[in-house]
Amino acid sequence: AASSFQALNFFQLIPFNVFFLTRSMSSISSDFISFVVVGLLWGVTNPFLRRGMIVNAKNEEDPQEPSSWFKSLSSYLNFSVWFPYIVNQSGSLVYYRLLGKTDLSLTVPVCNALALAFGSITAWFLGEKVNKPYHALLGGVLVSFGVILCAISVDG
Repeated sequence: AASSFQALNFFQLIPFNVFFLTRSMSSISSDFISFVVVGLLWGVTNPFLRRGMIVNAKNEEDPQEPSSWFKSLSSYLNFSVWFPYIVNQSGSLVYYRLLGKTDLSLTVPVCNALALAFGSITAWFLGEKVNKPYHALLGGVLVSFGVILCAISVDG
């Protein structure tokens, strides 16, 4: 007996599915995974880069002395700076691939919003203090709302 129940497509439940209507499911899931990978690589590495540069600045002899080109370059020789930097730049490679194959008005805000979210979570796990957590939460909500508006406007 044939069942009258039809499985719903998951992306039909998402309010910004207008972007995905003309694309195949494998392409959609690949793009979604790429968005998350870029946001993860950018967001997770930013607090580590900040921490590595702070540690490196504390090790300098005279912070009042104007920095030379060599001192700036030598800061990247520190493992706590160059490793997160390389991981961060690998996220940029994925991002540039995405810019070439997806809609620009959706890729840029989604990747940056995810980087903001992952960066905030990582900073919190590392014990960094957030001065005004409610402002950070409000900012995250506003960025999410803006991303949804961008996704909806892709159709129009």
